[in-house]
Amino acid sequence: MDLQITYLKILQDTLEKKQKIMQKIYQETRRQEQLLKKTTDQTAELDQCMDRKSEYLQALNELDDGFEMIYVKVKDTLQKSPGQFQKEIEELKKLISHIMDLSVSIQALEQRNKLSMQRYLLYHRKNIQTYRSGQKKVGSYYNSMTGFNSYQSYFMDKKK
Repeated sequence: MDLQITYLKILQDTLEKKQKIMQKIYQETRRQEQLLKKTTDQTAELDQCMDRKSEYLQALNELDDGFEMIYVKVKDTLQKSPGQFQKEIEELKKLISHIMDLSVSIQALEQRNKLSMQRYLLYHRKNIQTYRSGQKKVGSYYNSMTGFNSYQSYFMDKKK
């Protein structure tokens, strides 16, 4: 019995940690949204934001694996006598509900950020294309001018 309560406490602690990490992911996603709204190049900051989110997601996966491992140990006991652990189960349900709400909020933000990121990349892609096009034109102009002068000298020498 005490072992089951210990397992339930571990599950609760895991969910609380997961909730904190989800809040950090939400904050990073909001930060990403703000960066994408800026018109200046924010590539370095966006990369850092994505790296932090990746670390948080890795930590979430580890917590999920641990949660599953512990839940398997108490699943049968919880199903056989749910009334005995009613208080603990209610607390777990509240935490899971809050985590799910955070997950939905993050997904909505991510969807908006996806559209903003596409616009951001399109804008910068056009700038790169314009730059490359300008470089080609400058190179072409330079080649034609240097080529033009050599041909002009050639024709002048021919006329003499």
